[in-house]
Amino acid sequence: MLESWIMKQLLAIIILGLIWSQNVFAVMDVTNLKWKPSLDKGKKGKSYEIVKAEDGEPVIGKKSFKFVAIPFDCGASRYNNWYTDCGHVYQSSYSEKFKIGGGDRVRSEISTDNFKTSGEFWVSFSIFVPEDYVTISPTSVSMFQIWETNAGTNLMIEDMNGYLVAKQLVLGRRTDKYPKGQNPWPKLIKINDMKGKWTHFKIHTRQSDKMNKGFYKYYINEKLIAEYKGVTSDKRKEGMFLKAGIYQTGISFSMDKWKMSKEWKPRQDAGNFPTQTIYMDNIFYAKKKSKLIKLLNKAK
Repeated sequence: MLESWIMKQLLAIIILGLIWSQNVFAVMDVTNLKWKPSLDKGKKGKSYEIVKAEDGEPVIGKKSFKFVAIPFDCGASRYNNWYTDCGHVYQSSYSEKFKIGGGDRVRSEISTDNFKTSGEFWVSFSIFVPEDYVTISPTSVSMFQIWETNAGTNLMIEDMNGYLVAKQLVLGRRTDKYPKGQNPWPKLIKINDMKGKWTHFKIHTRQSDKMNKGFYKYYINEKLIAEYKGVTSDKRKEGMFLKAGIYQTGISFSMDKWKMSKEWKPRQDAGNFPTQTIYMDNIFYAKKKSKLIKLLNKAK
């Protein structure tokens, strides 16, 4: 009986391990972090693909991530029964207590494990935008995010009207927490200037709830493009995590643009709504710049 019980426990551990390995992954040529799909329950398409240079795909080194946002291919959370991207009604905030939120969204996105930080760190990522990529504003499209655990988004690198914008949120309070003269949403680069090639980003930040300590510095292709000094976080001590890929918010906002009804249904015919694809590589996190540079050099 004891041997039978032990064998059952071992089998359960193996099965859980296999499930975990399918949903948490790291690709050392691409990233030094562990990732998992975001809200992928029920999706028809993949949250991500790992593509190779030998197949003619855009990569830096040997592999890269490919993200394809199929129109109306929304998903739901695997971890609760109420949060979903599906539904044509947009909720700007969400609450587990009232079981509302989400909706009007589509994503091909991955998220990291939670990590602890003293506040100051560096992240890098490179984005390849294909020539046929179409901006879908006023629907917003995020490509990279910094989050506070149990708090919300601090930063979204987002396609807004054909510009990649550093949208600093700090729990959604926006400009009421920013010092005068500071631009909380600086434009970084035109999407058209990114098409057909890799664009390389570095972000240096100190996450702080103090006006005189927090900062963001944005580098593109080694050049400092924008910086901000002020409040950058609120509950950093609970941990942070990153998101990467395509995250479309407010699909219905741009349906008129494509001559389609705002009342869309999950996985309906795409109609005129465009499919968006991007590639990402060199997604690294480091506490110091010197460590980040080593990771980037090793991945070439």
